[in-house]
Amino acid sequence: MKRICVVTGSRAEYGILRNLITLLHEDPEIRLELVVTGTHLEEKYGKTILTIKKDEIPIVKEIPMGLRDTTNQTITSGLAKLTAGLGEVFTANHYDLLIILGDRPVTLDSKASAKAQITALLEALQRTDKQCIFIGSNSDTGSDYIREACLAFIAEGDRHYYFPSLETQSYHSLVRYSEGLIGNSSSGLIEVPSLQRPSLNIGDRQKARTSGPSVIHCESTAPAILAGIKKLAAVTVFDNPYEKPSSSYLAYQIITEKLEQGIAKQKPFYDRKEQVI
Repeated sequence: MKRICVVTGSRAEYGILRNLITLLHEDPEIRLELVVTGTHLEEKYGKTILTIKKDEIPIVKEIPMGLRDTTNQTITSGLAKLTAGLGEVFTANHYDLLIILGDRPVTLDSKASAKAQITALLEALQRTDKQCIFIGSNSDTGSDYIREACLAFIAEGDRHYYFPSLETQSYHSLVRYSEGLIGNSSSGLIEVPSLQRPSLNIGDRQKARTSGPSVIHCESTAPAILAGIKKLAAVTVFDNPYEKPSSSYLAYQIITEKLEQGIAKQKPFYDRKEQVI
């Protein structure tokens, strides 16, 4: 029997990997286990490990990172705890395959940039008559301020709502019955077009990424955001360049095939065929 470990640290990547995880877990020739860490274990991010436990996938270890805030010191300390915890897991267990969905922190210029962007967004929303549902941000630097600003905005009236996190199906249903998604999440480019809804992508976070015709791009200023919101209703084409039928099953087939053949432990080196000056 082959052993696979999946490391998951946020609602976003668990939602993406969930179908693949289920396929691998249901394979009688595979023993799959999870390492759960990051925002999954934090109350203020919705404690999404509770969602994972509903799926009844074995959890080999929970590694708290102590993400009490989003300062550089806290995040660095959390990474040290994660490294130590993973060391314990891999010392005690041998796996044939480790699956990690690669990601990176948001690379804003500074906390001031995060403050300026959320201020511009809330100023634009204040000028509309739309009811808004806010979904909590992740644990990147500056996200504490974003959360506090959103909660203060919501407290000013009774039309808006805030959820620290949503399960994937609930999130998809919410977007499907909305007028569109506003923000800078990759979900606006990758998922929302398949739900037949438009997206307003704000700022440079997704700059240069492929996007379909239902994604409207704008600068992170209140006038630009307000103009973008007004364009959402005119979107009628929802082609998604990222959509591929049965992608989880295709990934499952490739993984099981490679496990059967044997995965090379040494990474091969590929020399680029170009002149070095």
